Amino acid sequence: MSPTGFGVARRVVLSLWAGSLWTVGYLAAPTLFAVLDDRRLAGEIAGRMFYAETWLSLICAALILLPEFIGDLGRAIFRLDNILVIVCVVLLVGAEWGVRPLMDASRLADGGTGPDFAMWHGVAAGMYLCASIVALVLLWRSNSGR
Repeated sequence: MSPTGFGVARRVVLSLWAGSLWTVGYLAAPTLFAVLDDRRLAGEIAGRMFYAETWLSLICAALILLPEFIGDLGRAIFRLDNILVIVCVVLLVGAEWGVRPLMDASRLADGGTGPDFAMWHGVAAGMYLCASIVALVLLWRSNSGR
């Protein structure tokens, strides 16, 4: 693919990825809690959406990074945009496979939440917010010709 074609494809994937992050995190998940009376069910559905979003993020990051790393690994590692893609994915993977098990462990036998649940939920939400901001920065940088 030509450098121009790669740049366009990269921006399209990045735009879809950032849009999916914002849609799931700030539209779909809050809507579930606003519409469903059963907060446990809303949380379960939201959790499944965040799980799917994490896998989608891994795929999008691979589509963005692989062509660059195949071309010139030495230079690609140190490009700021590539570092930001990696940071974004690390935040999302860390929230899903690092913090979420701690959230699940803080659930009570009756399905309620224990005292640590809110803290771990806040950590995961903060990581997701940071990833969303990084995606916004990446999108801005890609559209400003950097």
